Amino acid sequence: MLEIEDYTIGWICALPLELTAAIAVLDERHETPERRQDNHDDNTYVCGSIGKHNIVITCLPSGVYGVTSASNVVTKMRASFPFVKIGLMVGIGGGAPMLPQNDIRLGDVVVSEPVAGFGGVLQYDFGKTVQSGKFVQHGVLNKPPGVFLKTISKMKSECISGRAYEFNDIATDVLENGILPEEFRRPPNSSDRLFQSNYDHPEENGSCDDCDTTLLVDRKPRVRNEAHLHYGLIASGNQVMKHGLTRDKLSREKGVLCFEMEAAGLMDELPSLVVRGICDYCDSHKNKRWQHYAALVAAAFARELLFQLPLQGSPQRPTPSKEEDFNVPGLQTAKGASFGDYDNQYEPECLPGTRVDLLKHIEDWANDVEGKKVFWMYGMAGTGKSTISRTVARSLRTNGRLGGSFFFKRAEAGRSTGLLFVVTLAAQLARSLRGTMASSIRVVLKADPDISSKSLEEQFRKLIFGPLVEFKALNTYDTAAGTSSQAGLRNSTKTIKHTRVMVVDALDECEGKGDVQVIIQQLARLKDLTEVDVRVFLTSRPDLPIIPTFQRLTEDIYEDLVLHKVPDIEDDLSLYLKTEMSRIAGERHLPEDWPGAAIVDKLVKMATPLFIYAATICRFVGDEYWNPDERIKMISEYEPKWGLSRLDKTYLPILEQLLASQHETERGAFVQEFKDIVGTIINLQDPLSVRSLSQLIQVSDRTIESMLRSLNSVLDVPNDPEMPIRTFHKSFPDFLLDQDLRHKSQLWVDARESHERILNRCLDVMSNSLKFNICELKSVATLRSEIDDRTIQSCISSELRYACCHWAKHLKKAEHHLTDNGKVHKFLQQHCLHWVEALSICNTDLLPNINGFFPRMNWNSQNKKVKKLVGRIRPFIFSKQYIFLRAPLQVYLTLASFVPWNGLPKRALSDEKLVRRYHDNTRHEGFRGISTLRGHLFSHVSAISTNSRILAYSLTERFNTGFSFVVLWDLVAEAPVRILKAQSGLATLKFSPDSRILFGKFKTQPIAESSSSARLTTRLESSANTELGSNIVFWDVKTGVRISDYIISGRLHARALFVLQMQESTAAAAEAAQNRSDSSHSLGHAGLAEFSQEFSLTNKELLAVVIAIGKGKIIQWLSNSA
Repeated sequence: MLEIEDYTIGWICALPLELTAAIAVLDERHETPERRQDNHDDNTYVCGSIGKHNIVITCLPSGVYGVTSASNVVTKMRASFPFVKIGLMVGIGGGAPMLPQNDIRLGDVVVSEPVAGFGGVLQYDFGKTVQSGKFVQHGVLNKPPGVFLKTISKMKSECISGRAYEFNDIATDVLENGILPEEFRRPPNSSDRLFQSNYDHPEENGSCDDCDTTLLVDRKPRVRNEAHLHYGLIASGNQVMKHGLTRDKLSREKGVLCFEMEAAGLMDELPSLVVRGICDYCDSHKNKRWQHYAALVAAAFARELLFQLPLQGSPQRPTPSKEEDFNVPGLQTAKGASFGDYDNQYEPECLPGTRVDLLKHIEDWANDVEGKKVFWMYGMAGTGKSTISRTVARSLRTNGRLGGSFFFKRAEAGRSTGLLFVVTLAAQLARSLRGTMASSIRVVLKADPDISSKSLEEQFRKLIFGPLVEFKALNTYDTAAGTSSQAGLRNSTKTIKHTRVMVVDALDECEGKGDVQVIIQQLARLKDLTEVDVRVFLTSRPDLPIIPTFQRLTEDIYEDLVLHKVPDIEDDLSLYLKTEMSRIAGERHLPEDWPGAAIVDKLVKMATPLFIYAATICRFVGDEYWNPDERIKMISEYEPKWGLSRLDKTYLPILEQLLASQHETERGAFVQEFKDIVGTIINLQDPLSVRSLSQLIQVSDRTIESMLRSLNSVLDVPNDPEMPIRTFHKSFPDFLLDQDLRHKSQLWVDARESHERILNRCLDVMSNSLKFNICELKSVATLRSEIDDRTIQSCISSELRYACCHWAKHLKKAEHHLTDNGKVHKFLQQHCLHWVEALSICNTDLLPNINGFFPRMNWNSQNKKVKKLVGRIRPFIFSKQYIFLRAPLQVYLTLASFVPWNGLPKRALSDEKLVRRYHDNTRHEGFRGISTLRGHLFSHVSAISTNSRILAYSLTERFNTGFSFVVLWDLVAEAPVRILKAQSGLATLKFSPDSRILFGKFKTQPIAESSSSARLTTRLESSANTELGSNIVFWDVKTGVRISDYIISGRLHARALFVLQMQESTAAAAEAAQNRSDSSHSLGHAGLAEFSQEFSLTNKELLAVVIAIGKGKIIQWLSNSA
């Protein structure tokens, strides 16, 4: 199997049929190499080769198209396949025939090539509208890679000299060999119909067979029935081109040959050549008949191109060393917090032509060598801070200057606190800087694996500031700093030494106010760095404690900008509203100038300075289930009954219309339903899908969907019922939960009541679903990393996962009063260990859940029992969480109060009694030393005696690889018997048939430990001990003596007899045994009958077993049990 480093060319498809065609033209298909998983890459890949080139192919997610999606897919590809330096975007597109010069027909192939003023691809919907109303495109995308252009020049030359292109033959061979089905065959030429551009497809016509053939464009038949090649400009945008007149306009003005939807997202992320097979003519007569053939001929041309592409030399693989490996495994990053993460790929960015001066100001700060380390942009809710942050992040990433990003978001696990803030940024910085930072972090992780659970200040010092102080770059100058870009922060000509900008958005949404202060204070320390220039672009609301924390910093550390006071915001809002209203008009077949300049101007005045108002109104008016004329009229004529804030004016009309649509007799039930459904959505700590929400709150999917259908302007409700529901903006939950709304609308949501309701539903879900060994693991030693994700998803539903992870937070926010024998107490009595097991399987850090576990509760006489239970749970989990997170079922083995069944512990006591037993038993003399090794013991193997009385299980110290214990536990008395010392590496434990001897088998040879065995080392090494096997050890269960130390080639050293006798005989008998041992050094010189007076019956039976073992009669039995 080839390695990741062997793949140097990326091939990107937008549709599954394009992927099918791409696979069909491969010479060989390879097994996909194993990729690193810490870059959140959810792409799927097909690897193969064409000629001398190894290629990795990927496809956009099904049903997801456009520039942004393509950019995200390519970014993840480059993270997983870092040696991919050039790419091909191959698939179908719409032709733009302009006769007679561009006689493009269905089935032809268009290849991107630089033309005057453009690099080969034009992003035709990126620009701004000037005063005359004309739309002017902005920016120039990168050219295709030079190696592709040179190869194309060679192919053109050969074509001129008479050598025909071979891609038509390649397509024919693929079909003739049966590699692809017949639907990829070329359709008849009679189906290639080009209508005049001003003739739109009549809506009443089912197909173009009914269209007016007198309006067909007259074209001469071609001599050969095959695809032709065209080189030139390809237009790319986020919308499908389906208008003949617009197609012709761009073709005349720009020389466009083809339209498609993805290429603009690639050109500045990965230098690429675009190859498009023509399947339609970008007019209203579009159909899918030619798509398969067009995909095939495009793939066939790409194959011919790669066959002629010269080999650029094998990539120079770096020596695999920590210094040059820029990923840091072991850091748990926050899902969805980084720019470009899959969960947030469709979040809006600034509309082209808006925020121009503001973005230029931020660009100047980022490029200024003397710029301050922190740029703090703050503004009231809804002014567009996050949209600007995403635009800035994209531009920085395109320029290679994005050091990392963290987008806080309330009610999203991992993003609503500072818990994962530092580790997420540290991991990104290490990859971005590509120097010694990654190796420095690995050193920290090795010395302190639990660093992510330490204080924010310590995390920042060890994971960011310390590694940056020691930073050494691989290159003297940061070559990424001068990369050209198409958007936002562009056209920088400076080369700044090792400069990175981190983007931190919505710091006010971080729930821990103490965390907020520490984050600001620690980021201010970046000014002390000398080897690397790391800055921060930070946004927030002007809230406490953010403002006073910044005010305490010196002026040389930060500059600030008040967003809602930026001038000319009305112009940006006007452009945004006009653009969105024009889009709605086009989708709903309304007049071109709808809704009129006067209404748009009124909406601009109502919105200023809130972009969230404008965005919400556009979604409200554009809702497909409602009449846009009626809604625009309602909004523009809205007269409030009270003096309202701007957020009230944004959301109150929506709520009032919602209530007005309900019959008076049903309004009360509707209000309660709204609070149950919407109140839950806005108070969830992590978003849930419709299906999971239905299971959590016990309301039908249909009822939820019916409620949400009227709230599409404020809630993002995906079509897929498995995708989570989110609010478009955090100001909507703020609005619904505001106490002032209580007197203005019946739909006000009481936060405490809502959290109490969610808490009760979480407890119900957990009580009904949690159980011992919920994933039916085969062994208590099964590691979390060995549990398949599909197994987890099938055993732990989304609603159960949510309940386990967040019920304690709802308890806190509901200000719930605990009582003995109450619902929470009963849950903990029966399920607290089940809960810890489930949390461990979900890979959830236990500390935040336990720290949020009844903080500062009002303990009194009504909750003495639950207080005592919590007091026992907390230290147990604190001290052992590392074990549970590695192997979830160890939560039960650590407590060690269970009865075995089929190799797994079968519970015998309630969770409350188990915890109490653990608390009492840790006081046992043998356990005292073990219990002090807090969080560093884990068990791999266990066994039960034949009489079911004694349990034996191993405990290995995490950091001392040569040291472990074997615990003997009395299952009847529910107490430890004794602790045996052993070496690590035990693979098997098993009792003899009479339960008198415990055997252990090691993976490798153990090191002798006792003083007796130390004196025998020389003799052991010189003896032929092959029968017994040096990797086997055994103990006398009753006395705890490790008798294997005294076995030499089937003989028992007399010293063992003395040790055994000392354990259970009188002093006189012991003296007799000692005297006897002085005259005999092994059992080989005496029979068992000779010891009848000195040894008890127990010892005689024991010695008989030992001799049998020594002669190899039981070795096979033990080996077979391993």
